[in-house]
Formats: sequence, C-alpha cells, structure tokens
Amino acid sequence: NPLPTAVFCPNDAIAASVIKTLTQLGFKIPDELSVMGFDGDYIGAHILPALSTMVVPRNEMGSSAVARLRQLISGQPVSSLLLPVSLLERDSVKDISSQKQAQTMAS
Repeated sequence: NPLPTAVFCPNDAIAASVIKTLTQLGFKIPDELSVMGFDGDYIGAHILPALSTMVVPRNEMGSSAVARLRQLISGQPVSSLLLPVSLLERDSVKDISSQKQAQTMAS
C-alpha cells in the first residue's frame, strides 16, 4: 500500500500534532509527506516546518453566527453565508509544480 502524499487537517492544532508525530516517526516534512492545516491559528508560524494553512476570517465568522442566531431567536428567516478563505503558503507542503512541469515536458 503506497502512503499518501499529503494530510489535510481540520485545524492547525491537529496539523501541528501530526507534524510532530510524523517527524518523531522519521518522516521528512514536506519531502516525504505534506501537511496542511485549516484555520490560520498562530501555532502554525511557531512549528518546524512552518505550517501551510487556510486562513478563515474568525471575527467575521463569529459576528455572523451571532447575527444569525439573533435572527433565528426572533423568528426571522436565515440565509446561508459563504465567507472567503485564503491560502497561507509556508513550509509544510511540498512544491510539486516543477515536477509536474518536467512530466508535461517529457510527455
């Protein structure tokens, strides 16, 4: 069974723990396995390798949740909301763009 090439974690704290555990097991992050987090927590900048993550607008998410809760309590209809996220590229994900370029040129 081939190993996966990447692990996507539901939050940065779990991703930090995954990096620590995989490193202790002898894996080289990101050369052998990429790790990606989700939420943009401060912990990602303070681990080695620094964690690549999706940054979510926490303040906007919280205030929107409170506003929707108030609407529900007052019996008003609540619509769905899609908030923007952004990719924060750091060092925990292997850059394979040069590999793909080489494969395309060889084909």
